[in-house]
Amino acid sequence: MNIMIPAREIVEKMTITQNPDGNLAGKWEGMRGRENTISNLKFADGKLTFTRTSKMGGNDFTMTFEGTVTGNAIKGTFNSDFGERAVTASRAAKPETPKAEPNKPPAGKK
Repeated sequence: MNIMIPAREIVEKMTITQNPDGNLAGKWEGMRGRENTISNLKFADGKLTFTRTSKMGGNDFTMTFEGTVTGNAIKGTFNSDFGERAVTASRAAKPETPKAEPNKPPAGKK
């Protein structure tokens, strides 16, 4: 996710997975190594929403996200007590599972 803040852009990574019960889960990997929690993650009718809580200096900082997903792109905004920040994102390609060579067992199996 590319987050626009005054005078610069921050690029961070969010991974979304689907749990066996069908609910979505999110993991945030920030540049600054802060602890982040994603909650209330929902995707319906092309809209992605979630709440992100970051720990900063012993305090929790909460922001909400709402965006529109079109193909592999997301465009939306983070809202917090500090105002609104424009966000763009793109879906990363899934890593391919290595295929076993003919007459050779898959890696890790003998």
